[in-house]
Amino acid sequence: MATNLKVVEYLLKDELKWELEYRGIPTSDLNCSQMRARLRPLLKLEKGNCSLKYPKYNYDYKTEMAGIEAKYKELVTKISELEDNGDDRDFNRINSRCLHLLERINAPPITAKADEVSSRGIWLGNTLSHHCLVCCEKLESRD
Repeated sequence: MATNLKVVEYLLKDELKWELEYRGIPTSDLNCSQMRARLRPLLKLEKGNCSLKYPKYNYDYKTEMAGIEAKYKELVTKISELEDNGDDRDFNRINSRCLHLLERINAPPITAKADEVSSRGIWLGNTLSHHCLVCCEKLESRD
């Protein structure tokens, strides 16, 4: 997901749930703190180029794309609300959530058809990448 493990601190519950379930970790009875505690070591191992084998990710394409698009709209709204307001934590949260969503776009469910993934994923990925860059630039300009 991310090279910076601090990203985990800024993800919302549904985003943490997706990150763990994508890696085959059940989340049914976990709160956010517990999910973060389970995700951190996995990301650390992934960052260290450890070869981890996860089960195949198998969500329904339409359901997953609906979730991605809803999350995308939410993030674009949050970014535009921040403009020049907000503190570093706000910007870090948005950036972390953008990174999460970019990973989600790049990890299509195996039930997806290749043409659906490429057309929708490319558009969302490019557009979201632009918004992430804007957010990062705003954060850097504040220093």
